[in-house]
Amino acid sequence: MEKIDSSRIGYLGASMGGILGAIFISVEPRVKAAVLIVPGGNMSLMIKESKHPSVSLIREYIQKTGLSYDYLQKMLDPIDPINFIEYYSPRPVQFHCGVYDDIVPAEACRQLYDRAREPKEIYWYESGHALKPEELVVLRAINFFNKHLKAVKPTKVENKEYYIVKLENIPDYSLLILLAWIILLSIATAVYILYKLKKI
Repeated sequence: MEKIDSSRIGYLGASMGGILGAIFISVEPRVKAAVLIVPGGNMSLMIKESKHPSVSLIREYIQKTGLSYDYLQKMLDPIDPINFIEYYSPRPVQFHCGVYDDIVPAEACRQLYDRAREPKEIYWYESGHALKPEELVVLRAINFFNKHLKAVKPTKVENKEYYIVKLENIPDYSLLILLAWIILLSIATAVYILYKLKKI
């Protein structure tokens, strides 16, 4: 196995991978460039407005206990991506958000982007949580990594206005997605929320 070039490590995460990824990249200095797809900040807002089936159960519990969303946010502040993302700077980050996203509300994505510091860029899509067109999302993400991690230039696809890179042409520039780490962080986040709710 070839040695990983620690100067060319990138991160890409979507949905929960974008939410928890915003925390991860902010505390992991080895990540040199990051792409966050449909991420969000302000966890109480996401819990209040998300139409994800699992979130409705949390809302039912909140309503049953009479817990206010302001108090809920205070409990979640220590693990809210919106309180971490500013520390990722001065490394570059790219956001992709859906105007009609009802899983991670568009407002949560906007707030996370607003809290991030430069250098940053954002793309909005006229779609929901599943961003369309997918190939444009891929194009922008790959070009972003090409620029900041000094990878190969993308090649044009015949009869397409978008560009992609064939997998065999991508050098080992160490696009690091620590899946196991993110899964553990997801479990820890869920346990933390349940623990806090049960203490009320």
